[in-house]
Amino acid sequence: MIRPFFVLIGDNCAGWTINFRALEQSKAFAINVGCDYETNLDIVNCLRGLTIETILAGYNDSSFYTAPSIQDNPLVSDVYRIVPKHPLDNDPEQTRSRVPLLIGGNRNDGTFLLSRYVEAVLKPNNHHLNVTYLRNIFLQTLLNSSHFGINDTPIGMVESIIASFLKEHRMGVNLTVMGQAVSDIYSTFYFKAPALHKAKSHALLGLKTYLYSYEYESSTHVFYEDLGGIPEILPGVTHADELNYIFKFKDFSEEEKLFSERLINTIYNFMMHGDPGAPDDKEDLNQGPIWTPVTNETFGYTIINFTMRAGSHYGQTFHTV
Repeated sequence: MIRPFFVLIGDNCAGWTINFRALEQSKAFAINVGCDYETNLDIVNCLRGLTIETILAGYNDSSFYTAPSIQDNPLVSDVYRIVPKHPLDNDPEQTRSRVPLLIGGNRNDGTFLLSRYVEAVLKPNNHHLNVTYLRNIFLQTLLNSSHFGINDTPIGMVESIIASFLKEHRMGVNLTVMGQAVSDIYSTFYFKAPALHKAKSHALLGLKTYLYSYEYESSTHVFYEDLGGIPEILPGVTHADELNYIFKFKDFSEEEKLFSERLINTIYNFMMHGDPGAPDDKEDLNQGPIWTPVTNETFGYTIINFTMRAGSHYGQTFHTV
């Protein structure tokens, strides 16, 4: 029996999901755990002799992502070829599973990523305390960095992105004031825009596709600190917040119990029937159907909150302030 496919956050077409510097970063990791050798064979033999505790400690001390690389090297055996080519180069007609798709992201997915950038780049140079730097240099440097790789071609491209996302927040007096608007750039480029791309391409194949924006405000953020979140960047509805209401990592209030039941029922209905809307929850008197499939012409989505409601265009989620 074929089951529908549920993507919690983001999509494999996002730039960060493919590692173009895998060998370089693997060697940096090896050095970090004491395997500083000249040849790849010696490095591998050293890594094989490490304890799992040493490997995990080395990973936690490293700043790179463990995204897979594109394994198009003919020396790589097909058995180990997990990502043979870039996902954008795949032909959906040939590679896409013919199943319903539920895909989306959290309202403030990018706050933990901005936190990591602040810790790794701004704080060591005290730039996070320099208002002049934050207003005039920070964003240009961020967008040009490997986090985004956006070149200012044509001239004004970077400035247009900054103006679109920050508006008056660009003149914020500190990083916290600017933080949510800046994190929207991460949320959009890393999670939301790729999710919209995947939803559109899936719908073009005539397959039932649903988009969502998870926006339930949690009383605590179970994974924020573990993911690198810092107090200066307010988490909002951040990355992985929804997992607590699926797997329960902490005690719930009465409201949270009800929300958890609704969220799990939504996922259950989709996995069992290919439609996330419960039979008795199809119609919203003010908004029409709560869960409306994406089509070639419309990109509607559902806002997952204590009370779910329909949104008209998923692009509306790109800007939260």
